[in-house]
Amino acid sequence: MGITLIIPLFVQNVCGLSALDAGIVFIPATILAVIFNPLAGILSDKIGPRPVVVVASIFLSVGSASMIFVDASTPLWLLALMQTIRGIGVSSLIGPLISWGMAKLSFDVMMDGSAFLATARQACASFGTALMMLVIAMVSTSVGGGAFAYQLAFALSAVFSVAVLVLAIMRVK
Repeated sequence: MGITLIIPLFVQNVCGLSALDAGIVFIPATILAVIFNPLAGILSDKIGPRPVVVVASIFLSVGSASMIFVDASTPLWLLALMQTIRGIGVSSLIGPLISWGMAKLSFDVMMDGSAFLATARQACASFGTALMMLVIAMVSTSVGGGAFAYQLAFALSAVFSVAVLVLAIMRVK
């Protein structure tokens, strides 16, 4: 989730483009989330959560890993494509993972489980965002910054994404 802060900063600070340009990067992923989020739920009901979560994790990992290589000359359309691939992964992951995570809870603790999952998701997103901003701040001041600081932050996001993929393969049944 920290990417939603990092990409606009990258577009404005490294590429020298406007806030409008930064927002345009998110439009395709946002539109496709309306399609992929319910589709992931439907597919999870029909074929089970594992294949949906693994494929969504692959999308997230590929989109995240591709962002490691961006620089000031990266075209906006390519950055939007990378974010769209990531966005398809994220929007296809959340519903099936929550349903799978809560499936075995008894009715009397369902509300507690839902609250816990929402809180954990927000806390992890905040922690990841803070780590990426720390990387950018530290590298920008010590090395001179530019695209390299953002590439490292994107690499951290890619590591988190691959960890989600590995956990999905190992744990989701």
